[in-house]
Amino acid sequence: MSLLSNRQFNIEEPKPTFPSFLKVLEREEAALYSKRHLRFFEKLAFIKSKPSFGLLKAESFVFLSDHGISKHLKAKGGRRKIAEKALVCLNKKSLIDQNPQQGLKHYFIDVGLKYSFESNFNFWLNHSNKLVSSKVKAGTESFSAYPAMTDEDLHQAFDIGKKFIDRAHYHEVDLVFLSSAAEGGEGSALALLKALKPQESILELSKLVNIDWLAEELELIDKSFKSNPLSHEPFHNLCFYGGFEAATLIGAILRCSELKIPFVCSDLMASIMWEYAAAINPNVQFYGFCLDDTFLKLLSFSALSLNDEYPNRIEGESLFLLWALLQNELKSLNNQA
Repeated sequence: MSLLSNRQFNIEEPKPTFPSFLKVLEREEAALYSKRHLRFFEKLAFIKSKPSFGLLKAESFVFLSDHGISKHLKAKGGRRKIAEKALVCLNKKSLIDQNPQQGLKHYFIDVGLKYSFESNFNFWLNHSNKLVSSKVKAGTESFSAYPAMTDEDLHQAFDIGKKFIDRAHYHEVDLVFLSSAAEGGEGSALALLKALKPQESILELSKLVNIDWLAEELELIDKSFKSNPLSHEPFHNLCFYGGFEAATLIGAILRCSELKIPFVCSDLMASIMWEYAAAINPNVQFYGFCLDDTFLKLLSFSALSLNDEYPNRIEGESLFLLWALLQNELKSLNNQA
């Protein structure tokens, strides 16, 4: 059993609040707004216990890591792929950088890449701004033969996620976007899903992950459960099949819920970690959203999604477009209220 299993999380169910801008729903102007976004604003006010908002302030965290299982999966660019994508993003001025008035900041956090950013000049130009090094180790073990992480690794990565949410809370943000980028992350996500739903076949679960799998890859992941026993304890399964980014995400999700900070699960792993967090404390389900509809099917509880048009990208450009739309809609709602 993980030492984290003994930790208590004080997560309360939010108290109902009727936001003033929802008066628009009673008038003809309601047709001008996305019903999905109106429900988002309503739940946001409910979580924050605030009757109204001006413009929102948000931070987006992309946790970067590598998985040992990746060497057994299809080659997709090598161990520097994720690091190189992050470096490309750092080399250009993004829409988020160009529009600070929109209230969105986007960060890359290295928690377990095999690549060392410190050897790259761009890291020293940007590490205090958009790129943060909080590396636990240079990649996990392959869960096909060994547990992916030790309990100490898990605990350290978990606390990193908590730390960044504490920082966001200090910055008084209204919302946090959570996502990851990890070499071999899809394999870990599938294994973690199997640990959640042991009664379902690996083939059926692979369809939820929406990745083209080779038969031998599915067989490899399925066989790993013979060497790493399943448990009803979420942190135990995270040690065996997860990654540093997964542990960081669940730490962030639980801390967001404790501090009553709404969060958006922007990718596959974040959505699965929301499900794991809900197994630890059911009240976590009240504080989150999924970025798009495809992630809702991963959850055992009812949740809202923000869109079905702006897919998550590591550089955050599509996220900015969605964010700008939400800000404009909220501004218009406040003018109508």
